[in-house]
Amino acid sequence: MKIIHTREHGARNIAEFVYGGVVLREPAADAGDAEWADYLFIRENKAAPCWELWLHSPSGMWYAVLRDAGSDEFLRVVLAREFFAGGVLTDDDAGLSSSSSSSQESTPSQS
Repeated sequence: MKIIHTREHGARNIAEFVYGGVVLREPAADAGDAEWADYLFIRENKAAPCWELWLHSPSGMWYAVLRDAGSDEFLRVVLAREFFAGGVLTDDDAGLSSSSSSSQESTPSQS
């Protein structure tokens, strides 16, 4: 059984969550058609860590989850609002940002 550990709910079965997709950095508003087309339709699908959005259905809370697509291991779990407010990402976190890491994150694992 796969388990996602959250700070708010503790260890929860993955069946309680709905996958919301990979977090992508949106192109600048003045980006060209090719860049927007790549953003909307092209995915690299690398076997590497990437940030994803997951909805905890019973509570309605959204989480940003750093999951290693190669090993299917959950590496970090934070509330989506904290993720998008900043202060969660590090240089190594899927290349999305270089801000400092949050001290309030959960330490997830899987069974």
